[in-house]
Amino acid sequence: MEFSSFFSDREVILQLCKERVKLAKQRHEAMFLFNIDPRNPKPKLEKPLHWDEGIALDIFPPRRAWKSFRARRSERDRSSIDVNLNSLIKAVLTLRKENPTAPWVQRLNEVVKRIRERALSDQQFAFGAPTVLAEEKEKGSGVFRPLSVFRLEDKLIERQTASYLRRTLDYLFLPSCLAFRCSRNRVPPPTIHDALERIVSFRGKPQSAPVFVAECDIMGFFDCVPHDLARRSVEALIREYVSTAAPAAQHIDQRAWTIFVAYLNAYCFQRNVKLGAEPQLKKKRRGACFKWPEAELLQLHGSLGEIGVPQGGALSCLIANAVLHAVDKELEGIASRYPGEFLYLRYCDDMILLAKKGDVCLEGLEAYCSRVEELGFLIHPCKDAGTDKSFYSGKSHNPYPWGGSQLEFPWIQFVGYQVRHDGMVRVRLKSLKKQRRRITEVADEVLATLNPGRKRVGEVPALSPTVRRTAQQIKHRLRQRLISISVGRRKLGQDLSEIMPMCWCHGFRGLKGRSIIESSLKMLDRHRERQIMRVARRLNEHELSLPKATDRSPVEALNFYGMPFSYCGQFNSRESRVRKP
Repeated sequence: MEFSSFFSDREVILQLCKERVKLAKQRHEAMFLFNIDPRNPKPKLEKPLHWDEGIALDIFPPRRAWKSFRARRSERDRSSIDVNLNSLIKAVLTLRKENPTAPWVQRLNEVVKRIRERALSDQQFAFGAPTVLAEEKEKGSGVFRPLSVFRLEDKLIERQTASYLRRTLDYLFLPSCLAFRCSRNRVPPPTIHDALERIVSFRGKPQSAPVFVAECDIMGFFDCVPHDLARRSVEALIREYVSTAAPAAQHIDQRAWTIFVAYLNAYCFQRNVKLGAEPQLKKKRRGACFKWPEAELLQLHGSLGEIGVPQGGALSCLIANAVLHAVDKELEGIASRYPGEFLYLRYCDDMILLAKKGDVCLEGLEAYCSRVEELGFLIHPCKDAGTDKSFYSGKSHNPYPWGGSQLEFPWIQFVGYQVRHDGMVRVRLKSLKKQRRRITEVADEVLATLNPGRKRVGEVPALSPTVRRTAQQIKHRLRQRLISISVGRRKLGQDLSEIMPMCWCHGFRGLKGRSIIESSLKMLDRHRERQIMRVARRLNEHELSLPKATDRSPVEALNFYGMPFSYCGQFNSRESRVRKP
């Protein structure tokens, strides 16, 4: 596809509609607390972070104008985001054509024209400095990672440029590269769930000989990518494309390269984080910091130039694969020398090696570490096999045996999954704890809304006088929100063969149809019910009733929604849920 086709009127409008629907979802979630107590800030009054003054919400038709474009109720089995996005796109394209003189149409056309001119003209291009947000790595640790947010117009141009480059260059990446890939010829891109399948298949039968495993993780990868290395890597990828593509397609638009260089120039870790975001973070939280191996980088490079790429940008995903493409080639060369006996998988900067022989696994690990260090990256020190549980907490490991005997390690883990030597699979403990915290945070938000004052020891806090929902309604709304977060917006009688999108279980859909350890999933189900009961106990301490002026009927909430709405129920087959006589 030509670069200009990624910035056609229709494509730009599609990207604007996606951002509008995301904003609607955020406001819908914020309305959850506002509907309980109107003293919470109304979402419509909150200004979006990355929506700048040049792109306002009035470039879209009023909601009442496109309400008729919503899909019929029988067609709403997809996620609410997909339903709203399709409805909004149909409304904008149809009404824009039918009434071209409407004020919102003229404003939309001005925005589309400005974005197209910035992206496709021959004028000098520059991104504005992104806003750096702090995301805490571990709760209470005080160590944060920097996430970059560009203003909306810059974000759309960067995302479409990345889409053009990724779709053009994606076929050059090897099967071992699993992150940030594109679908080709209607074949979905490889994912971590495919990695799980390849690991289980490589392990073979549990009675077979042990498999040797090695793992390696790059230290602060995105924050340690030198700009000159990023440019050289993408240039090398483009040269490889030109030399291998068909003659009619041997071309990369120069404007895409100009935008890519401007993306690198808009950010570096020293300027945007160390001198910009970190001082502001320390004012809000004493002792907080953005972790960055500055001393080790100085020792490795001698001096630090422009280094670091924005975390969260679509072009950064392309940079990650381009920089490590040479490493993938070298490891795939080793795999070709040992067919069927060596497996190498990489997801961004996380990698895992499996080999039938220990010396082959060691050869692959040494080749990987050597090549990565040549590129100028730091690696977390590799741990030797040990007997204590701290071995699993390390990020890099020297070759160790994976098997069922006492001298072997029964579990390995890779990007959220843990696999036992006999093929049993479970979710990584860190991911389970993160989901537990998320469930607790939702319940805490409801309790803070009900009781805005601090609770003293031995004293029942006073209920907020402006609560406008009954206890049954609040409990029902909380349960529905927690179900939506966990398993999606399921309906009674809905087909359970596929996991709903936009939920926690969808992120671990590789468990479907496998032998899994259900205890951890049942733990999440119990924790969800405990948090609901925790809020229910607080509600029972007060008498809540609807205002007399309302005619709303009471909500009939079920006490138990059953396996289709549970974490554990998403990964069990229908047959396993039928009780045997």
